[in-house]
Amino acid sequence: MFESRSPSPNMPLPGSDVHQAVLAPIVEQYRDDARISALVLFGSLARDDWDAFSDLDLAAILHRDAEIDVTTEIAAISRSLHERGHPVFFTQVVGSDGYIVLRGLMGIAISFHRLDAADPGIADGMRVLCGELSSGAILSAARTNYRDPLAAKDELHRFLWLALDADIKLQRRQFWNALPRLDRMRGALVAIFAATRGARRDYRFFEAEASAALRAAFGRTLPYFDAGDLNAALRAQSAALQQLLRILEHDLAELSNGQLALGAEEAELLQRLRARQQALLQDM
Repeated sequence: MFESRSPSPNMPLPGSDVHQAVLAPIVEQYRDDARISALVLFGSLARDDWDAFSDLDLAAILHRDAEIDVTTEIAAISRSLHERGHPVFFTQVVGSDGYIVLRGLMGIAISFHRLDAADPGIADGMRVLCGELSSGAILSAARTNYRDPLAAKDELHRFLWLALDADIKLQRRQFWNALPRLDRMRGALVAIFAATRGARRDYRFFEAEASAALRAAFGRTLPYFDAGDLNAALRAQSAALQQLLRILEHDLAELSNGQLALGAEEAELLQRLRARQQALLQDM
């Protein structure tokens, strides 16, 4: 599930010339910093499936007794980048995470945390750029904090709960309140597709592996908004909801790689929701 790469003093920085030019001053800043046990790169650059649009995803793992002011760190990184010809549009700090957007439209995300708080996401093809910690030690900590995603059957029940909630919001004529429920329903179906094939990165995997027919079926779940006709917008949402229900009812075998089937009560719930949506459309 996890992959890692050990650091090598002779290993060139990954990515394009621009990626390398942006990474270099950050690595220099922390290479001899006694507060930092390791600077870790993860994501597409570490996996070597990057492209020109790839952002930089970094984690600075702190020594146990180190204290860090993230705002100060992000300001120092920004100054260093500016001096190297990479001016910054803006920065943001949220808790232990810092974000930088360069004028060249490259994003940099860097988190500062101790080893025991290692996010499992940093083990996604990670590469240690500098520091004394081995990739194995970081990988072990990430595994300790890993939590299994919902099982496919649980995603199915999450979908049904969200469907009931979306129906209620539409009955109340709440377009904007229903919208995120529909998005989360779509996400639950995509999660079923990925989970039943042992995949991560749900939407990327779905885009790459789903059949054209299944992708077309999902495309019909995207509603539109008509500011001049709220009923038309609500009808579009109702159609999207019913299409999502239809996918679960008719495409579950393909969606779940043959691993899931609807029970009688689940099928009846879908029928009742569809009937209530049909009644709603008649009232509009």
